[in-house]
Amino acid sequence: HGVLRAATSDEWWATLTLLGSDRRVASGGLAAVMDSGGGLAMFHDYADELGLPLASFSDETKAAVNEILGHDVRADGAVDFWVGDSNRHARTEQIIEVLARDEDTAAVLAFTTYAEVPAAGFATPVADAVVAVAGRSPKPIVATTYTARQVYPGLMLELVDRGIPVLDGMRTAMQAVGHALRFRDRHTGFEGDQDVLDPDVVARWQQRLGKVDALAEADALALLADIGVPCVRTLRASSADEAAAAAADVGYPVVVKTDEGIAHKAAMGGVALSLGDE
Repeated sequence: HGVLRAATSDEWWATLTLLGSDRRVASGGLAAVMDSGGGLAMFHDYADELGLPLASFSDETKAAVNEILGHDVRADGAVDFWVGDSNRHARTEQIIEVLARDEDTAAVLAFTTYAEVPAAGFATPVADAVVAVAGRSPKPIVATTYTARQVYPGLMLELVDRGIPVLDGMRTAMQAVGHALRFRDRHTGFEGDQDVLDPDVVARWQQRLGKVDALAEADALALLADIGVPCVRTLRASSADEAAAAAADVGYPVVVKTDEGIAHKAAMGGVALSLGDE
């Protein structure tokens, strides 16, 4: 059915972040750059564990990276740009761009410690490189942390403001890419067979969503129903008599819930299940 199943909230959120960006992953596999040899080893371990396809770099790509780094690329999929000198970040933008140009690269993850303190000097140069390459490449260029720490979120929020997806934690980020690749493969070749939404329905909901911060439950169900997602029938009522009439219309048994203004309805006694009569 094309469902992407996430096992954790972190995986769910990272997947939404990636799929919600303006760019879809291209053909091919995942490429990554990072400033850690240990991170490089973990990247390949996670790729094996998750069954994640990695970009198979062309000879031209490998030669270009070798020239930038001064040593051979050891494996497909990822490049560690730390080669031991103080000028390491001068190469980051070049390497990201070379990997993004490869025909077998679907997306590039740029790993560093975006959640570090500024004095360490890693986050800003890598972030600048990500923004620069994203401005020239049509592929997703994703800022990614090794861990899910949020010690230094200012730069991460700045990246988000610039339209760059920011994913927290290596394994979680790679799970999200796996979902994006499956989404791509599921939809490849289906473009001509997809149902087209009624433009009037789309315009009406775009206008409505632009005016609110959140939808009440009944409105959210109405949105889903309008775009073809099967939902339970939901009617609003503003009095006991209207509720009884709505229940008869829906057909017993019914569920009654408080509507707007109350969060955590069940905890507040605002949900009644399996009501069998008026």
